Amino acid sequence: MDAKLQTEKLTAEIDKLKAETRALRRPFRAPSAWVPLLIGVGGVATAFGQCQQSAIKEQRAALEANRELFEVQRERATALAEKEAAEQGLQEYKTQFMDLVVRNFDVTREAAVRYYGGQEWWRVTELRRGNDEVQSLLLLMRDVGLLPVHLRDDLEALIQHYSEWLAAFAARFPDGTPEPHRPIAVGSFPQLAEQNIRRCLTSLRDGATECADQ
Repeated sequence: MDAKLQTEKLTAEIDKLKAETRALRRPFRAPSAWVPLLIGVGGVATAFGQCQQSAIKEQRAALEANRELFEVQRERATALAEKEAAEQGLQEYKTQFMDLVVRNFDVTREAAVRYYGGQEWWRVTELRRGNDEVQSLLLLMRDVGLLPVHLRDDLEALIQHYSEWLAAFAARFPDGTPEPHRPIAVGSFPQLAEQNIRRCLTSLRDGATECADQ
């Protein structure tokens, strides 16, 4: 590019800048021409402000919903934990209860062997105490429905046997103080029923969910 053309281009650029500068410095003479623009700008600002307010409201609503969801989840978690703790406590109680029944079966069986087989009449007090304890536990099992239906007859047979034995003991020794005597006889002991219930309780105590029908 030669010097003349470069000068002309620079001159044109300078004139343009001067015109823009004069226009910027020109007094404000026609405010009415700006009104629509100002209104438009104000409307945009208002709309923008409303959008911001709307966005803030939506954010607040979302935060409130999240807070409510958190509270519900926390309440559910608390209830679930309480339920699990209660179920665990109930299972522990059932385990202890079933273990107690099995141990009392063992105690009364040993006492019965010594009383009937060994002719140790003084064992009758120990046997009475054991039979009374077992009967109470069996009655409780019947009330709460701990055993499955197929063992109901076995349970009733044992309850009846212990009831008859305890009644015979009370008739023989009204004051509860035994003396040398011939063994109390109330019929044969329902051995199979006791075995079936023992097997079921042992299985449940050791973690089984149900007793199989033998």
